[in-house]
Amino acid sequence: MNENMLEKYVRARKQKRPAERPFEIFIRDWIKDNRGIDIGLHETEYKQLKIGESERGIEIKHDYKFPKTERLFIETEELTSQGEWIQSGVCKEDNALWYLIGDRNEFWLFNKRNLFMESLCKEQIYGYLNKEFKDKNFPTSKGFLLFISEANEICVRHIIT
Repeated sequence: MNENMLEKYVRARKQKRPAERPFEIFIRDWIKDNRGIDIGLHETEYKQLKIGESERGIEIKHDYKFPKTERLFIETEELTSQGEWIQSGVCKEDNALWYLIGDRNEFWLFNKRNLFMESLCKEQIYGYLNKEFKDKNFPTSKGFLLFISEANEICVRHIIT
């Protein structure tokens, strides 16, 4: 990766991270208020990267595009600041047992293992996992698109707030 591309990635990541945090806090508060469960959201990026996003093993993803696309983007890899692809999302080995994705109006809770198996099926059948998705004209994630109808069939919970 050339220096210019690396700088673009670092800038995109710094812009993206603060935008993700409010959704994580919204989910933490919603679960506490509506289910009486403290998920133990990790406050530092270091803990989130090394351990997972929460003590209760919930990976939280804000997908602000799904209302327009009618698909959820399920991340499987992300680009590091060193320019290397690493496992992420449903493929990351951390404490996450659950994968929660959506927005403030609607979200889905999946068993992470089942969603991982879905990703393997899609890769085998359609080759989805090799698709790069662009954020601010720079590819930072790989994954697959899950139609809302599919999500509704395989999720543990579908919540409309």
